[in-house]
Amino acid sequence: MKSNLFLVLVLCMCLACEKESVDTVDSYPNSNPDPGPIPVVDNNDVIYNDVSCASCDFIVQDNAWQVDGAVEQIKPDGTMAIIKPGDTIGIKGVRGGVQFINIAGTEENPIVITNCDGEARVETDVNQFKALQFINVKHFILSGAGSTSHEYGLKLKGHFGVDITDYSTNFEIFAIEVQEAGYVGIAARTSPPPYPDCVNADNTRDVFTQENTFIHHNYVHDTGGEGMYIGGSHWHILWDEKCPGVYEPELHGVKIYENIVENTGMDAIQVGSASKDVKIHNNIIRNFGVRNIGGHMTGFQINPGTTGKLYNNVIDGGNGFGIFVFGKGDNLIYNNVIIKPTYDGIYTGDRGPTANTGFYIINNTIIEPGKGIGWNSYETSNNEIINNIIYKPKVAFIDSDGHNDNYLYQNNLELSDDEGIEFGENYKLLSGSIKAIDKGKNISDKYKVQVDILGNKRPSGTAYDIGAYEFID
Repeated sequence: MKSNLFLVLVLCMCLACEKESVDTVDSYPNSNPDPGPIPVVDNNDVIYNDVSCASCDFIVQDNAWQVDGAVEQIKPDGTMAIIKPGDTIGIKGVRGGVQFINIAGTEENPIVITNCDGEARVETDVNQFKALQFINVKHFILSGAGSTSHEYGLKLKGHFGVDITDYSTNFEIFAIEVQEAGYVGIAARTSPPPYPDCVNADNTRDVFTQENTFIHHNYVHDTGGEGMYIGGSHWHILWDEKCPGVYEPELHGVKIYENIVENTGMDAIQVGSASKDVKIHNNIIRNFGVRNIGGHMTGFQINPGTTGKLYNNVIDGGNGFGIFVFGKGDNLIYNNVIIKPTYDGIYTGDRGPTANTGFYIINNTIIEPGKGIGWNSYETSNNEIINNIIYKPKVAFIDSDGHNDNYLYQNNLELSDDEGIEFGENYKLLSGSIKAIDKGKNISDKYKVQVDILGNKRPSGTAYDIGAYEFID
């Protein structure tokens, strides 16, 4: 269900002033298609305005396949100029794919690329070409908020919907819809040069860091591969065994929130090499892994090198694992609702975790999984699994895959039937949930989980409740 309720204000989104998102959920604005099982808050991070193409500094020309910041581009008045920090580039009508290259804004004055004169569509062959590609583009905003009549004013079809690569950094993407992608909906990662170019090359990780990757309030669906592929997948190993000393770059400052990702052939959202300041929250995922390709069947895949918080997300149905964690440690996973994944609700494994760090799985609700939690990490330490509901797994509540059970397992509710539990709409706890209400462990001091998925204060009674919801009488 879509709504015509929009915020009609001046388009002024700035990477430098991106506010810290709160770890709470208050209400859903009813402005996304079919919000699904859990309400998700609008943090007022998207500001809509009717952008006129005539007001833009540049417009992507109808016959152009590339916009190169190193050469002069034509302006709406017919003059020629170099794109400079703070300029706005408009995309209009229905057109083919575009490559943006060698464009640089600044932290204070990013380049803004947006739809103008209403909705814009970029459509190309989903088996061959990319809708929008960014090569060596820095400090920019890609926005579909250029029309108050369209929640996703920039709609994309291509082999990739958006591909951001080759030392691109400091960007924000919001209010776009990837309607179909032959492979990836939104990709954002720089890879080292391939062999043999990587022989004796500088270590890419030493010379480049992808900073401030902010992706929010987008709708990505019907992809052949991943919905989002953010960062590299091989942080823990050499880029190529024939190229000693060359590693994938890291990502610092990753915020992925308020996105809807549906019907992905492979993983819905995967994040790798994100080693600092990572928050992934308030996303809705439905129907992942539809192509049934082993190793590529997850709602969230936390790839090597990734740390941070994964919280307040909903994974509603899919083929594979709800959350697959190969992070570097200090991964806090809480207040997530995971509904009917065919494999494990949450699975952990080792891909070079940092010494003396662990995985912390707190207050999640896992509904009818294959296994509740699959544990295959034995290189981590200080692991804790606390206050989770595991409801009617088909195989096991928790399975350590034959390795050491190197985790603290406390105050989890294992349910093979409905005795002592009463779920309401969206698996909220009702008064009959006597096995969950006030039966949790207080983890507010250690993990600062002081609200539930809806923003209700924890605890609301005499003690923490178990699961993603706190019961409110």
